[in-house]
Amino acid sequence: MDTTQLDEYHTFFINKEEPNEQYRRLSYLVEEAGCRSFLESYMASCGTSDLKIAASLFLKHYARIVAASTLYHLASADAVLRLPPDQMYVSENGRQLSIPHADKLWLTIPIENRTTMRQTLLSELFADHLTPLLVTMKQVSSAPYNILWENVGVRINSNYRKMLSKDISPIVKQRIIDDFTFLQQADGALFACKKNPIRSFLYLHNPDVEAPKRRTCCFNYKVGKREYCEACPHLKLV
Repeated sequence: MDTTQLDEYHTFFINKEEPNEQYRRLSYLVEEAGCRSFLESYMASCGTSDLKIAASLFLKHYARIVAASTLYHLASADAVLRLPPDQMYVSENGRQLSIPHADKLWLTIPIENRTTMRQTLLSELFADHLTPLLVTMKQVSSAPYNILWENVGVRINSNYRKMLSKDISPIVKQRIIDDFTFLQQADGALFACKKNPIRSFLYLHNPDVEAPKRRTCCFNYKVGKREYCEACPHLKLV
């Protein structure tokens, strides 16, 4: 992992610093007691007394950190920073992710093995990482699965929209299309679920077509400046 790659990860709130007492190992959040303790602290930082709202808002930000960063580098560089929960630390305010041994987890994908490696690496991201975390947060907070998974889906959509809006090479554009299609057509096994939980939430940006509104609300309007997201379904009603 070179300096440029590290700088790119900083835009996704990922750093290589040794974690201090304000960080918790990510695997701690997959345990119900640890998850509850984390969400109770997170409630205070985002200004809510509702675990359900805290879980939704955290997952929405966390999906940007891990899902968007993985898919960005998979398409832009044919490389991935592997994200094993036992080697990662999340800050108490939920904003930063520390991975001290990131250099050892950076993997460049040989072009001849891209299809096979993509399957393996995205299974690690979803089945081994995001799904267990999401399941625990659902159990602790009672936040509906469809809200939590749509939070993941909209971060994926946003990542690809931003990439496609830039002056990218035809090769990178084709990788984006291929990776998006793979995610949309994947079966539930990629996510350790009975069926693909994000399929209905995925949308690949088309400048000639208005982007759809969210199907669920992430509760952003209930905290902070009380603002609606651009794709909030409540905007149809106001």
